[in-house]
Formats: sequence, C-alpha cells, structure tokens
Amino acid sequence: MWHLVRIKKEAKMNKLLIVSFFLLLQTNCNSQRSEIEIEKQYSCILDEVQMNKVEPYGIEFKKKLSDTLLYWVKNIDNSFMRRYKKINYQISDYVLFNEDHSKGLGFVVKFRMEGELLDFIDIITGEKSKNGIWQFFYSGVPSLSFDQYGDSSQRLMPISKEAMERRVLEMIVEDGYYKRDCKRDYNYFESRWFPEWIKKKHKEEFYKPD
Repeated sequence: MWHLVRIKKEAKMNKLLIVSFFLLLQTNCNSQRSEIEIEKQYSCILDEVQMNKVEPYGIEFKKKLSDTLLYWVKNIDNSFMRRYKKINYQISDYVLFNEDHSKGLGFVVKFRMEGELLDFIDIITGEKSKNGIWQFFYSGVPSLSFDQYGDSSQRLMPISKEAMERRVLEMIVEDGYYKRDCKRDYNYFESRWFPEWIKKKHKEEFYKPD
C-alpha cells in the first residue's frame, strides 16, 4: 500500500516540517535490518547515483528523459503537464537502474509557485525497447511532496533540491532497494516500479485530455 509519510526535522532555530509524500513501504523492512546497515545503504545508494550520472547509460537516460518531458510539456494537455508549463522544474542527475541498465528511475524536481507551500519530485520510470528506444511512464507512478514551514511567526523556509533528492533515495532504501549489505534486490526493482499495470495506466490515462 501507499502510506502517507510525514517527517519532522529540527534545525537549530526552527522546527521545520520537511517532507510529506506517498511512497510504497514494506512495513517489515526496517525491522529486519539494523540502523547501522540502513545507514550504510544510504551511503551506497548515493555512491551508486553518483556513478550512474557519469556513465554513458546514465547520460543517455537523462538526455532521453529530458527530450521526452519537453515533448510532453509542449504537446500533452492534461493536469500533469499544465502544471509543468507554469513552474520551474529540473531533471535530477540521479538515476537508478536495473541490472542490465534497460530500465531506470528518473527524478524530476518541480519547484513551488509563488504562494504555495509544496515542492514536488516526480518519479518517472523508463524502459528501453529491444530496438534501443527509451519509453517513459508518468501516470501510475507517485509524486512526492515536500512542505517546509515554521510556526505562525516564522517565514517560509526554502527546501533545497539536494535535500529533497537525498530523502527520496533514503525512502527507496527503506522500501527495500537493497538486500543485506549493499547488494541490490533486482526483484524489488522490477516488481515495484515496472509492473504491467503502470504501463497500462500510463497508456490509458496519460494521453487523455482532462
């Protein structure tokens, strides 16, 4: 199931509500791993995305995702893309892949409009066909929302892109991306992010005007 996650973090001067979003969680995952192991896995996933972003397959994925998103924004008339037309967004350098790099997870940071409380990260999945063409899926994959504010006497505090990206990676670790130590669980990658219903939902709903 998707669970609503709200995380509170204290800064030196302010208590800030940092993140609120829906994400699939395996409820027994953390009970099976120690805090030390999870912290190690946080470090491992950061190393992994840093490596992916400079490898040819990572550079190609980001370029194709950028081209596809630009096409969607210009040509698709639905509520998802209409919001993209109004805001600033940035494709993250961070990408995660399956074992043969034929499937990937990309992150798009959507910055809030003036007067709003929420920033978002959209997770967009991509799959390379047998003829080498990347196809991306938007509908059916969650958006993660981040709101950050103080009490009634405090001004809104911006949340950094880096903090949002890191928290998404941490949640993917907590969701079961790794097995013991830092060995990736490719079955998790396939079953969580590439079930047939996501592709079907995207094809059926994404291209329909609202």
